[in-house]
Amino acid sequence: MKILTILAAGAAIALTFPAFAQGHDTAHGNMMKNTAGAPIAIEAPWARASIGKNGAAYATLTNNGSRPDRLVAIKSPVAARVEIHTHIKEGDIMRMRQVKGGIAVAPGKSVAMKPGSYHIMLMGLNSKLESGGKFPVTFVFEKAGEINAMVDIGKAGAMGPAGGMGPAGMPSMPDGHSGGHSGGHSGGHSGGHQGGQKH
Repeated sequence: MKILTILAAGAAIALTFPAFAQGHDTAHGNMMKNTAGAPIAIEAPWARASIGKNGAAYATLTNNGSRPDRLVAIKSPVAARVEIHTHIKEGDIMRMRQVKGGIAVAPGKSVAMKPGSYHIMLMGLNSKLESGGKFPVTFVFEKAGEINAMVDIGKAGAMGPAGGMGPAGMPSMPDGHSGGHSGGHSGGHSGGHQGGQKH
């Protein structure tokens, strides 16, 4: 009787396990499919190691959908305020400005957030951005909604996600986001962005 009971239990487990495995695989497959089929792809999100109270992060936004969309906000727990910024040239001076209305991303097109152009401004960092670390960011789109991403932190002054360097193999100047942008931002972004510094 004891042997028969053990055999019956083993058979029940054997019949149950394939169904569980199949269900788990199906759920995992759906999760992967939904991720791969997201209308907006956040590619190579990265940031520079910070020096001061502010920081900057970047990514490439690719619209894989059939209708236009717009990045309207960005959220992250690493900073008190997170805004979308860009640079504009006023005469011979490059000034940084918050982007009003977000960033449009057309179907089948990509928009690069990079030094000297669109970027994620992290103001009032809760902790220093250390090279080699990561932090979470949520991109909020008008139609696609919220898309989460993990940002890789590179070296201060890096020009790309792989820690690219400036001209002639020299590190680029650390951006003002890392050290002294608190004054420029509070003063309407008009201070301290002169010259060729890129953010």
